[in-house]
Amino acid sequence: MLVLVSLISLLCLQDTVFKETAIDEVVVSSTMGSGKKAVSKGRVASIDEHLGKLSKVEMVRRGNYAWEPVVNNMATERVSTTIDGMKIFYACTDKMDPVTSYVESSNLQRISLNSGLDGNPQATGNIGGSIDLKLRRVGFDAKSSEYNASAGYESNGHVQVYGADAAFSSHRFYTNFGVFYRHADNYKAGGNETVNFSQFQKTNAFANIGWQPADNHIVEATAIYDIATDIGYPALAMDVKRAEGIITSLSYRREHIQGLFHRWETKAYYNHITHDMDDTKRPDVIIHMDMPGSSSTTGLYSLLHGTKGSHYFQMNLDGYYNTLFADMTMYPDKGKPMYMLTWPDVGTFNTGLAFTDDMAITSHHHLRLSAKGAWQHRQINNDEGYQALSIYFPGMDKGNSRFISRLAVSYAYEHSGWAIAVGTGYGTRAPTVTESFGYFLNNTFDQYDYIGNPYLKNEKAIEANASIGYEKGLVRVKAETNAFFFQDYY
Repeated sequence: MLVLVSLISLLCLQDTVFKETAIDEVVVSSTMGSGKKAVSKGRVASIDEHLGKLSKVEMVRRGNYAWEPVVNNMATERVSTTIDGMKIFYACTDKMDPVTSYVESSNLQRISLNSGLDGNPQATGNIGGSIDLKLRRVGFDAKSSEYNASAGYESNGHVQVYGADAAFSSHRFYTNFGVFYRHADNYKAGGNETVNFSQFQKTNAFANIGWQPADNHIVEATAIYDIATDIGYPALAMDVKRAEGIITSLSYRREHIQGLFHRWETKAYYNHITHDMDDTKRPDVIIHMDMPGSSSTTGLYSLLHGTKGSHYFQMNLDGYYNTLFADMTMYPDKGKPMYMLTWPDVGTFNTGLAFTDDMAITSHHHLRLSAKGAWQHRQINNDEGYQALSIYFPGMDKGNSRFISRLAVSYAYEHSGWAIAVGTGYGTRAPTVTESFGYFLNNTFDQYDYIGNPYLKNEKAIEANASIGYEKGLVRVKAETNAFFFQDYY
């Protein structure tokens, strides 16, 4: 059992931003709490810099690239991260390629943060919270054409940023597309000391297309190609030779429907991530290792929006199938190479039903209910990996099925400049592939190698949160706290 309590208090005056803050063309929104000071670099700022300004979000920095977002002091395992509702899973056993690293600011419209167990409709296992990166689409009936170019430079590390994008729009068709490039050399710490292995270069290209064959019937497609090479990680023992992501989706949306539901969106998507760790540029390497990994996800969700009286509600049915594969080959100076599977080609099928209801009890009193249940089946597809784990867990099954769920309730009161909110929730999450089936994975914090445990139970958590704030003129004061009580914590 473990109890986690955090307190954020007295966020005052102009350093605090509203719940929804414009950052050039990027909007940051949060269901609970205010943001930190806004990013002023606009499109040339990285996604990491935008995320780092969100309240309740901190960033784990293993290098100059691909920081890992931590929500309510909980890392990737307990945070659901999606791109436009699409489930995407990192392909690195050391979490060197978080989902957020595959989007650029030029293709970002909004970052949606849900704190704790009150997750977005597509989120699963979000004990710490959920992050959804909303892509920027020009939409219909906008400017007939628009062109943008951006460039940035930082002297520390000679960081260079270049980007260009274009958009075209009419009543029946729109498209916006662009390309973004970043390059950085090793940066310098205090005392003008060079931090070796902190360089990287990255290219991101994207295209969004929309077609309206009839009014209120909308078909949209998205494609993102992101590739980063020569990525250094000074906090780790290895670097990354290549991190590549292909993200695609096709959706149909129906607007202004008559009846109980007024909006319906269905999206099918596919993404493939490859990640190659490399230590060939590191000095004094005793045994050279290759550590490639890959992740493929195919998914679908269907989301309904409805209103009835004082209720605004959403129902979402989603499902995805993900495969994770990673291996390692060690090359000693003498003798034959040694080979080992670290993720034994694990397939995960997950399907769930989510429901949220926002109720306006009166003009000052609001109640929100959020719930989701999901069924998951996970299977080892590689016999060699299964046999290796069976040494430590004789008689283990190749697969297992689980039911995971979450439920959150919150109440809010707003009147005369005062804002008071309280909430609670209960949720479970299934262990990750690493926690269940990982094989001799090194933990950089304690330098021990770990293997997974296929018999782990679902982790369970109870959340309680409260906040009180006052705003009048330039004075904005807010205090908030949340606590998490865990069982079967691992």
